[in-house]
Amino acid sequence: MLSRSANCLGLYKYERSVPFRGAVLFAFSMMTFLPMRVSAQEKGLSQTESLMVNAAVKGTKVDLTENGDPVIRGEVLARILTGREKAAPSAIYIKKARITGDVDPGSIDTRANFTCEACEFANLVDLSDSHFLHDVSFRASRFAQGLYMTSTKVDGNLDLSQARVHGELDLSYSQIGGSLFAKDMRMRDSNAKAGFDHIRGASVDFTNLQINGALSLQRADIDELFLGSSEEPSILFAKSLDMDVLTARRELNIRELTVDSFNAPGLQALGRTRIAKLTVNEYANLKGAHFQYLIFDDGVRWPTTDPKRPQPAMELDGISLAQIDVQKNGFQAPETAWGNLLSEWLDKAAFSAQPYQEMEGAFRSLGRTDLADTTFERMKDRERASKRLSTLGWLKSSVLSFLVRYGREPYRAFYFGLVIVIIGWIIFRNPKNMTPKQPQYATKPYSPFWYSLVLFLPLANVPDSDVWEPKDDKLGLQVYARIHSLLGWILVPIGLAAVSGLISAK
Repeated sequence: MLSRSANCLGLYKYERSVPFRGAVLFAFSMMTFLPMRVSAQEKGLSQTESLMVNAAVKGTKVDLTENGDPVIRGEVLARILTGREKAAPSAIYIKKARITGDVDPGSIDTRANFTCEACEFANLVDLSDSHFLHDVSFRASRFAQGLYMTSTKVDGNLDLSQARVHGELDLSYSQIGGSLFAKDMRMRDSNAKAGFDHIRGASVDFTNLQINGALSLQRADIDELFLGSSEEPSILFAKSLDMDVLTARRELNIRELTVDSFNAPGLQALGRTRIAKLTVNEYANLKGAHFQYLIFDDGVRWPTTDPKRPQPAMELDGISLAQIDVQKNGFQAPETAWGNLLSEWLDKAAFSAQPYQEMEGAFRSLGRTDLADTTFERMKDRERASKRLSTLGWLKSSVLSFLVRYGREPYRAFYFGLVIVIIGWIIFRNPKNMTPKQPQYATKPYSPFWYSLVLFLPLANVPDSDVWEPKDDKLGLQVYARIHSLLGWILVPIGLAAVSGLISAK
């Protein structure tokens, strides 16, 4: 074979020369291995990147600060995630790396655990539409230009604890098979939004989260959601918290939380909801929200609606409450705390009868008829103060409030009646001011008490009122007798209606 090669080159006279044969073999070897060397140069992996690639294939941990320059290109990390670098990784664990350039691998399936702890991403990180079959962790990492995981599916846990994000954070429509941890995460940009809209997850922990912009959880579906702080005093959690139509299936825990805006219309809390030390500075919206078991703990402060302003500070219309409880640091709260549910919550919202009716029903389910009656009375008081009633309606409401507290305190009518009877007893006490209606009644004894009582009772058929009347020259007594009788016609029917429940039913 070598002889034919040599003849082709015109060097047949050297076909038996040993030096010539060695030179030909060397040239042939260089031509054979040249594509492999060019391929390696095309990849152009740095020593740090090669170390990371080998570690990913082996599934070992790499702390890049121990290996000189910790810089990794974003495109290399993307190739590792896709499995296009050497072989599919068994586990990816990077610590304290600095990633330059965008990390945008497109829609990928990563079967390895992916951990990038305390890393710095200098450019955009976009893992949208990807599928991670195990855990993903960016614990204590920094993102200079945002993190995007829109429609990303993570079968395990997603850890963003202690992460620092500049720019936007968007996990909308993501699905977390395990838990989403975002404890102590910070977003400093005032205009940046943390978007978790439509996410699905077993548990979401936002403890000690601080966002200078808005946190949005619209239409999220979560088993357990923890919001707020484990520290005291409460920190500014976010400028606004949006939980429109969010579903919390087992537990919703809000503790040590301060926000400017708390927007949760249509919230569905299907398990237990505990709210403790919540401060809403400007606006709260719980219209149409449903709470299966709502627990108010100590230190909840809502904004107060100013009726002079067109925009209410709090809206509760359409809210529903299956069960409610008031506690203090996890224990039974004092009696005054129950009354604060009205003065510190419902009364601060724009008026609507429906929230009071829901609260009344929740109190009755607890057997607290006293609180239920108070809630109904407070509702009617606010209805009259809201200026929604006509003049006649306002007058009727005022009378019912004064006499029987809208039917919830019917004994008031009888107390007022007793006072009027006693007043009449005093006014009509002198027989010299009275005269019989017929001459034949002049010999009958006169009793001022019975005269006052029977005159007060409508349709009473007792002789005293039919026999005696004030003398003609006692005009004042005659006028008062008519007033006395008129008050009876008003108070007695109202008292009877209140006892029978006709008034309170209205």
